[in-house]
Parts: sequence; C-alpha cells; structure tokens
Amino acid sequence: MAGPPRVTRISTIVLSVQLACVGLSWIPLLQLGGTRLEVSNLASLFVIATMPFYALPHLRMPPVFALLYLSFFGLFAAFAFHGGEGISRLIMTVVATTAALALTNLRDVSQATIARAIVIAYPVFWFFFWLSARLAGQDLLSGALDYLQTLNRSVFVFQVLRPTFNAYVPSGDVTYVASTVNGLSGAFFVFFVLGLACWDQGRGPKVVCATAFVTIFVLFSTSSVLPTALICVLAAIVWIRHARSKIGSILVIGGFAVLLVMLSGDLLAYLAVNVASDESSRAARVSQYLGSIDLIDASLGFGHGYLSIDGHNIHNFLLFATVSGGIFLGLVVLAVMLIVSWTVIKSGWRYLRFGGWEDLAITGLMLYFLVRLGAGGAGGMPAGPGAVALGLACMIAANRGAAPAPQRSRNRPLRPADSIPG
Repeated sequence: MAGPPRVTRISTIVLSVQLACVGLSWIPLLQLGGTRLEVSNLASLFVIATMPFYALPHLRMPPVFALLYLSFFGLFAAFAFHGGEGISRLIMTVVATTAALALTNLRDVSQATIARAIVIAYPVFWFFFWLSARLAGQDLLSGALDYLQTLNRSVFVFQVLRPTFNAYVPSGDVTYVASTVNGLSGAFFVFFVLGLACWDQGRGPKVVCATAFVTIFVLFSTSSVLPTALICVLAAIVWIRHARSKIGSILVIGGFAVLLVMLSGDLLAYLAVNVASDESSRAARVSQYLGSIDLIDASLGFGHGYLSIDGHNIHNFLLFATVSGGIFLGLVVLAVMLIVSWTVIKSGWRYLRFGGWEDLAITGLMLYFLVRLGAGGAGGMPAGPGAVALGLACMIAANRGAAPAPQRSRNRPLRPADSIPG
C-alpha cells in the first residue's frame, strides 16, 4: 500500500536522484582541498541532506550499518596511529555509507515507487553516459558493435570507454582509468535488478531490465556479470514454478536453449576473450591476497595502517581492514560479511519458495554488495553502486516489514508482486 502523497513524492525524488547519478564517478564537479567530488559523490551528499525530512526522529540503524561504522572508526584510528594516508578515501567511504543509511530510512516505498524512480532515473543516467562519449568524440553504439564483431576488447576499453571517462579533464590526461568500467557496470546491475523486481509494473521497468542486462554483458565487468547470471537462473526457476502455463514457460526456455546452441560458437569466443582479458587483474589480486597474509602475520594485533601491495590497494575489505588495523578490526568486518552472506542465502531461499519481488531485489542487491566487499578496489570499502545496493536492499527489507502480511490461499502460491513479511 502506498504511503501519504508527500512521503511518496520525497521517496521518488530521493531515489531518482541517487539512481540517476550512481556510477557516474568520472564527471568531476568540485575540488575540495585534495579531494575531487564527482557527480556520484554530490548525489550522495544530496541524499544525506534530505535525511531530516524522513529519517527523524526514528532512525533505522540495521546491525550491518552499526558494524560498518565501527569498522570505519577502527580504520580512522589505525590511519591516525600509523600515519595519515588513506584518510580521504575513508571519508568518501563514510559519505557513501551514510547515503546508503539515508536510503534505508526512506518510508512507505512500494514496488510502484521504485518502478517510477528507475523509469525517471535510467534515461538521465544514459544521457550523462552518452554526453560524455559525445564530448570525447566517441560513438558508443558503433564502438560496442565493432567490439562484438572483432572481439578486440582492448580497442573497446582503451579507445572508446577510457576517452569517454576522461571527457571532462584536460585533453591527453588520463585521470580516470579503464577500471572505472566496474562502477559503470555496477550501476547497470542495480538498474537490472530493480527492473526485474518491478517487471509487472508496466513497460518501463521491462525496458530498463532488458537494456541494462545487455549492457552488463557488453561491458563485461566480472563483479556484475556473475551476480547477473545467478539472478537470471533464480528468476527462471521461480518463473517456471509459478507460471500459470507450464507449456508456455517450457517453450520459452526451450527457445532460449535453441538460440544459445545456435550462437554457442560466438558466445564461447566472446566469453573466452573477456575471461582472458581479466587474467592480469586476477593475478594481481592473488598477489595482493598472499601479500596480505604475510603482513597480517607480521602485525596481527595492531596492523600496519594504510598500505598498498604492488602499487594497488588490497581488493578485499576483510584483508584490507585486518592489514590496516589488526585482528579485532578484521573480526568486525568478518561479521559484516557473514550478515550479508546470510541475508543473501535467506532472501534467495525465500524467493525460490514464494517468488516475492522484495526477496528477488534483496538477493541481487546484497549479492552485488558482497562481491564488491570481496573484490572491489579501494580496499573493498563500501562505495559507489555497492553502497547504493546495500541501502536499497535494507530499504526494501524495512518497508516490507512495516507492510501488512498478505493473505495466502492454501492452494495458491504467492505471485511475484505479493509482499512477504520480513
């Protein structure tokens, strides 16, 4: 049931602004001291500034947020004790997490409200992406089609995407590196999951879901592709189980199977190219993880402060926190990851049983947040689409818990649009 009109309008505005700017981490707007603020950062500040209108006087503080703030306090202490490096990154992480907390506190957010927000935000997000490419003299569609035909990923990433990411910096500079594609792909994953969860809310969410799905596999960031594939499998299973016409669902699945067989050669070649292109990144992560174990063994109690291995931040929040602040800080982060993992398992199981749209959204969003904690840059600390995904998942869970429980017939399974109490 929708909330009061004023509350619904505020929720729609806040969601639309945050979603329209999520992942736009290559468009700088302000420079404060040594910190550069992009569109995505300013959107987070806007969401935080709106908190008094809906979060007070009753502030929701899920345990995962309390533990995250405790870990940030420990990191601040570790950086101050061992030296000040990394403070600016940590400050932006706190901002991103606080914006996620603000999203968690949005009230009376229904499936229709989310559908309306993504239909508003998605074209705006694409406009920023297209405008960046236009200013850089790039044609995104031609570049993507050429990539799919030639399978030359280096040309696509370094001659199409990287110039697009540097459209707003002095000519010839490379301020935003190719790995910016991870945040961009993460933004499309958030749209994909929300569009799929709001599938029965009209044509708009369907278009968002389908086009975001295609874009994710064109960009092919592993941290977005793997969760997308898993969510598609879960959605297919639930659709077959709850479909009114079993024959129709079997025919559709069979048609997709035939199509995949026909395209198997091209698809395998495409997957091989993208998997091979990520080999150096995987090797660097393995080197970081092995180096982290040695550093933890050398100073288990208090850590070393902000460190990089082979010139890169440790791409794992658990290892980064333990190396930086010691075993106790690592245990706090481990608790965060265990809570998120349990939430993914529980909501995924509930989705398989009941097919509720909330459980689909929570599973996908929390899964992406967990992947970014385990393999994300900047120490795996919450930021960008990962932090937004956490806030959206907690928001959906909180609003579901406040909704009245639906009546369920003994002989009728819950439809995807039905609400499952928390």
